[in-house]
Amino acid sequence: MHKFTCAIFDMDGTILNSMYYWRNLGRNYLISKGFEIPDDLYQRLEKLSTVQGSEYFHNELGITDPPADILQALREKMLSHYLTDIEPKPGVAAYLKSLKESGVRLCVATATPLWMTRPALEKHDLLKYFDFLVDTESVGMSKSSPRIYDYCVEKFEADKKDVAVFEDAVYAIRTAYEAGYYTIAIADSYAQLPEEEIRKISDEYWETFPIK
Repeated sequence: MHKFTCAIFDMDGTILNSMYYWRNLGRNYLISKGFEIPDDLYQRLEKLSTVQGSEYFHNELGITDPPADILQALREKMLSHYLTDIEPKPGVAAYLKSLKESGVRLCVATATPLWMTRPALEKHDLLKYFDFLVDTESVGMSKSSPRIYDYCVEKFEADKKDVAVFEDAVYAIRTAYEAGYYTIAIADSYAQLPEEEIRKISDEYWETFPIK
């Protein structure tokens, strides 16, 4: 087990079992508007923020509503899921508690806007474990860039070698790993690569969170 003093956690699919709802959010919105579903919809949306996804719906798929209105509708629906339907990954609360008690500093680095992230974590009494939260909108880059992880290291005033990154999305796992971070891939049923391929782009692969 790699020793680390700071940990960067993704939220969706890593801390919370929310990827089913994210994966179907755009699809269900298009259906509600009477639009056909592109074959590559999920692959297109996976690397986009909700802002970019709303622009994609308007500019490329022809939704006549302004992107701002699309964005509001998507976010309101997802917030409702966070507050009523979504549960934490098994074992994550106990693992976060054990890290915090052992002196590891924790943060969340997420593509989900912070005004949604905070209540989603508060709902399950998880917010208290994190020193700070940061989203991709605030750093101005998606997780196709390591900028959000670098920002966290700077805020921790830590050395990269003392930091572990916990992620479930393949593109984010690859970004962190190729940027030199010790990367722990968290199994999620919505990952787009089989386990053996994910293991090649991460330092560790966890089916579940360990009991410490």
